[in-house]
Amino acid sequence: MKDLKNIVPEEMLNLDHWVCHGTDKKPLNPMTLQYARTNDSSTWTSYEQAKQVAEEQGLGIGFVFYQTDIIGIDVDHCYDAETNKFSDICIDICKTMQGAYIEKSYSGTGVHIYCKGTTQGVFKNSKLGVEMYDKTSPRYFTVTGDRLKPCDGLVDLTEQASTVYQKYSNKQELEQPMVKTITNQSYDQDEIVRLAQVDPLFVKLWKGDLAGLPSQSDADFVLCKILAYWTNGNPEKIDELFRQSDAMRYKWDTIHGGSSYGSQTIKKAIARCDYYPPIVSQDDDNFTDEDIALFAQEIEPIEWIPDWEGFLPKGMTTMFFGDGGSGKSLIACHLLSKATQRGENVCYFPGEENMKKIVIPRLIVAGVDTKFMHVPQKVKGEFLKFGNPKIEKYIQKWQPSIVIFDPLIKFFSEDDSNASLSVRRVMEPLYEMAEYYNCCIIVIHHKPKSGNGAMGSADFKNSVRSAIDVVNNDGTVILTLEKTNLSKKGSQKCFEIDVKNIQGKNQEIPVPFVTEVDSEQQGEENDDWVLEVLKDGKLHTAEEIDEKGKVIGLGFHKRIDARTRLRDKGLIRGTKKDNKYFWQLRNNENPFED
Repeated sequence: MKDLKNIVPEEMLNLDHWVCHGTDKKPLNPMTLQYARTNDSSTWTSYEQAKQVAEEQGLGIGFVFYQTDIIGIDVDHCYDAETNKFSDICIDICKTMQGAYIEKSYSGTGVHIYCKGTTQGVFKNSKLGVEMYDKTSPRYFTVTGDRLKPCDGLVDLTEQASTVYQKYSNKQELEQPMVKTITNQSYDQDEIVRLAQVDPLFVKLWKGDLAGLPSQSDADFVLCKILAYWTNGNPEKIDELFRQSDAMRYKWDTIHGGSSYGSQTIKKAIARCDYYPPIVSQDDDNFTDEDIALFAQEIEPIEWIPDWEGFLPKGMTTMFFGDGGSGKSLIACHLLSKATQRGENVCYFPGEENMKKIVIPRLIVAGVDTKFMHVPQKVKGEFLKFGNPKIEKYIQKWQPSIVIFDPLIKFFSEDDSNASLSVRRVMEPLYEMAEYYNCCIIVIHHKPKSGNGAMGSADFKNSVRSAIDVVNNDGTVILTLEKTNLSKKGSQKCFEIDVKNIQGKNQEIPVPFVTEVDSEQQGEENDDWVLEVLKDGKLHTAEEIDEKGKVIGLGFHKRIDARTRLRDKGLIRGTKKDNKYFWQLRNNENPFED
C-alpha cells in the first residue's frame, strides 16, 4: 500500500483511530488481526502501526470516526471508469464540500469526503447512495490516498455538511427516532416475521445466533426490542413470536422474583425500545457495528476470573480439551485452590472414582482452603448427570465462583453424547446456570481416541463459548485459547509440572502440581521455526514462512505472533519490494537496497 503521509490530512494521521481491513472490508484490529469494534478504541491503533501491519499482511487500512471531530461522507457508485465521469449527485456534494479532503473509495467506484465539524444528524440514504457519519457514529471508512485533488488540511465545514444533510438525508423517510409507543401499524405474526427480515440482525437473532452480542440474555433482549417495534409493544404477541424463534429455551419460563424470565425481558424491551428498522438496499445485506451499537447501552462488561483475564469469563461456560495426561485436571485443581485462597466458594463435580487417590491429594498440594471447597457425592450410588435438578440446587446453595465438571463425557447419558442436537440440549442448562449465578463453569473433555466417534464429536467444542487446548510439552502444560469471540484467539498460559511428596497412610505419596510460568518466554522458545526458515540468508515471503508454521501445526495468529516477537527483538526484519513483503535475518544484507 502507498504511504499516506503528505496525502491524507495530518489531523487524521495523528489520531490513533486506524484499523486494517481485507478484501471484504470488515475492520481488523492491527494488533491481533481479529475483527475490530468501531465503538471500542482498544481495537484501533496509530497510522504507523496499522500501515506496517497492512504492508506485512497484504491488507488495506481505514479510519474510525467515533469520538472525533471529523465528518465523513460516502457517495457510492458515483464514478464510471470507462467514461471518467462522476455522477451529478457526487459533483454537487463535492462542490458543496469545497475545501474538504476527497478521495476515491476502496472499490474505485465511490468517493469519500472528510472535513471537521458537527452534523445535524447522521444518515444513510441507500436509494441515492449517500451516507454521512460523525463522532457519534461507530463507523469507519477505508482510506486509499487516491485523492481527487491536493488538500492542505481538514477545515470546519459544519454549514456545508448541514446543506448536504438537508438535501440528501431524505429526513422524512430515513431518520431513526427513539420510540416508546412504537408504531400504529398492525400485522399478523407471519407478516411480522416477513417484514422483520429486512434487518440481518433480526435474521441472526431469530435463528438463535448471538449476532456478536456477549450473551444469550443480551440477544434475547435485542430480539424482543425488534419484536416490540413490529407488534407495537404488545407483550402477548412478543411472547408468541419469541416462542416460534430458535432463540426459545427453557429459561424463558423460569420464575425469578415472582415473574418469568421471559415476561421480565419483554417488559424491559418495551420500556427501552429504541429500535427502528434499517433502510437496506438490495445489495446491502450486512449489518455493521453501528447497528449493534444501538443496543450496546444495555450490555454489561465481562467479568473474568482473577489472573485469567481473556481466558475464563464469569457467567459463561468454557471447555478444557486435550489428550489424557496433558494436565487438564492439574490446572483444574490449581484454579480451584487459588479461588478458595481468595475466600471464594468453588464446586467440583467428579465423574470418576478418583477423589481420594487422585483429586484430594492434588488439591491439598495446591493449597486448597477446605472451608470453601464443595464436592457433591454420588446420589443413590449414581454419579449426577446433566439435567439432574440437584446440580442446580448445589450451585444455588454454595454460590461458587468456579464450577468444574471432570470429565465432561461422564455427565452425559450414552444417547446424549452421540447427536449434536442432544449435546446442545443437554448442555443448555449449564449455560443458563453460569449466566444466572454469574459463575465460571468449566467442562473438561478428553480428545478422542481412535474410533471413538462420540467423544470426538465437534459438537462438544462447538457447544461452549470458549475452548482452551491443553498440551503437555515435556513437563510444561501449555494452554492455548482456540475458540473465543471475547478476546485474542491464540493467547497462551503456561505451567510447569512439579512433584511434592505428602504423607499417606503407610508411606509418602508423590503428588504432581503446577506453577504458572511466563508464557511469553515459552512463546520465544517456540519461535525457532521462523529462524530455521531464514537461516539460509535468503529472503522469504510471509507465505513461505507460514507454510513452515502450518506444517508444525501452528494456527494463523501464532504464526503472526512469532514473526512479530522476533522483529521486535531485532532478530528479523521485513523488506518491501514490488508490493510484496519479504523477511530475512537482521544481519543479512538486503539485496533491494543500493
